[in-house]
Formats: sequence, C-alpha cells, structure tokens
Amino acid sequence: MYVEFQQLIAFLQNKKILIAGFGREGKSSFDFIQQYAPSAQIVIADCVNLKVDLDGIPVREGKDYLAFDDSFDLMLRSPGISMMDIPQDWILSGKLSSQTDLLLRFFSANVIGVTGTKGKSTTTSLIFHILSTNGHRVILAGNMGLPFFDQIAQAENKWIVAELSSHQLETVKASPSVSVLLNIFPEHLDHYLSFDAYAAAKWNIARFQHQNDFLFLSRQLFAEAGSLLKELDCGQRIMFGCEKSKNSSFVAIVSEKLELQFGSVDAVVDCDWKKIPLRGVHNRVNIAAAVGASVTAGVTPENALDAVYSFQPLPHRLEWIGDINGVGFVNDSISTIPQSTI
Repeated sequence: MYVEFQQLIAFLQNKKILIAGFGREGKSSFDFIQQYAPSAQIVIADCVNLKVDLDGIPVREGKDYLAFDDSFDLMLRSPGISMMDIPQDWILSGKLSSQTDLLLRFFSANVIGVTGTKGKSTTTSLIFHILSTNGHRVILAGNMGLPFFDQIAQAENKWIVAELSSHQLETVKASPSVSVLLNIFPEHLDHYLSFDAYAAAKWNIARFQHQNDFLFLSRQLFAEAGSLLKELDCGQRIMFGCEKSKNSSFVAIVSEKLELQFGSVDAVVDCDWKKIPLRGVHNRVNIAAAVGASVTAGVTPENALDAVYSFQPLPHRLEWIGDINGVGFVNDSISTIPQSTI
C-alpha cells in the first residue's frame, strides 16, 4: 500500500461508520470498508427497503431512516441525500463526510477537480483524454466513472481527474490541487435552501486550496466573484475564456489561436478549428479550461491541443444525429436549463 492509501485506511479503522444511502456509492463504501478496514463497525441507513442480507450489519430503513442518535464516529453521506434531510446537530457535530471528502483529504495533491452547472462532464472527459493520450497515468472518477473507493487502491502515482457535483462538494474539508470552476447557474434548487447555498457548495472546490494550487475560473465567474475571491485564500487564479486578460493569468482562445499565460507558461498555439470535434462557443471555453488544467499536470500546450483533435464528444450534447430532407437534427437533451439551451 502507498502512503496516502495507508493514511486513509488508518483513519477508517476502529470507527463506527454510518453509511447513509445504499445506492452505487453506498455499496462501494461498504465493500471498501469491509475489505480494507474490517475493524470498523458499520451501520447502513436508507429511505427505501433494501431487501438485502448484510450478514448481521445493522440496517435502518424507511422515511425515518435518519431518526436516531448520533452515536457514530463518521457519516459517509451519499450525494443524493439533501443536507436539509440531515439532523442539524449531526451537521454541527463535524462527523459528516463522504467518499469525495475523504478523497480530497488524503489525495488532493493528485486530484484535478472539475465542477460547474454545465460543461463539467465534457471538460472532465477532455482532461482525462489529454492526459492519457500524452502518456500520463490517470483515473477518471467522481460524478462520472466509478466511485472513488472502487479505484483508489490502484491510484498510486496517478492523476485522478474527478467530475464533482455540488452534492459531492457540500461536505468537503479539502480542495483539489487543480480546480476548474466553469459556471454557476440556478439548478437543483429542490436540494438546497437557496441559490446561495448551491453556489457555496460549488465554491468549495477552491475554498480549501493551498497557495501553490491552481484555480481555473471562467471569465464570467472571475468578474462576478470579485469580493468572494478576496475572501478566499485559494491557489493561483487563472482566468479562461475567449478573451485575454491584461491584469491576470489566463488561458484564452482568441480567433485561431490558443494563448496561455500563467506561472512559467507563456505560449501561443495555432488552432485548426475544423479539426475540433466540439461544437459551439461554450465548448471553446471548455477546451481552454481543459488545456490549462492539463498543462499544470505536465503536458505541453501543443501536445494538449493535438489531443483535443482526437477527442470523442459525449452523447446528448449537441450530438449530430443526421440530415433528413435538408433538416439537420441535433440531440442536445442534456440541456436542462435555459442557459445551456439558448
């Protein structure tokens, strides 16, 4: 076992752990703890009748599945459980955690994290593609790919490229060493008390960064979050988009060129947009973010852009279906909010 993995196992050993939510991530947590931290005591809680035999493991089910005392040491909350459903004294106890929280607590130095209301799956997949195409050892995980605990034993000396939803970021106490925040639009408000609460969860991707970490912010967020950025003691801030910045570090796609200027990086790369498989101006912004994040991992700007040319776009995102009687059909069904549809 490598050092970070050993530290995670030592943290879990001998604890009484409540696994809240027994879907894909909850089952992953259960299997991981059973295998690597067998001295831990597990309690399962879920709002549905699980109808499974867990060999004597205590299970609490039904609508009152969280209505008991907080005698546990650690609660591993599945992302689908709203914080509004968790007793307030549990929240204040400091016992709330998750697979995402533990990933960032113990492995943040190797994590490139991506969040945003829209574009995060494409950007995460693109970073993974750029790194793997250029020979880096890399894992795709988080909101896409396998749960973190299913892959962490094999993550030694690998980059972990993680798509992070607001639900996953709500309870974290650490941030990735390379963070990408694409945009924040109103969504999932049934899960939050307010839009501000939703936005605050997104900003956790940068809130706990260290001085030498990297935060890539879209130009729009850079402009909107001036006062918040002054409060955050986050990493090096790099703006990305379709315009250069005179006063800050940036990654910008301007006309037929990709320009990068941050840290020791100062590069201009010619782009052949006919070879870019991603449609739309918004995807040029995503490309700028992905290339910038990949450069921090050691890929040259030229090699990063070359990898973009071979990327296969994800389905349901301006996906070309075909031409029928001169009418083009595009599947853009992932656009579930006005900002991504217009």
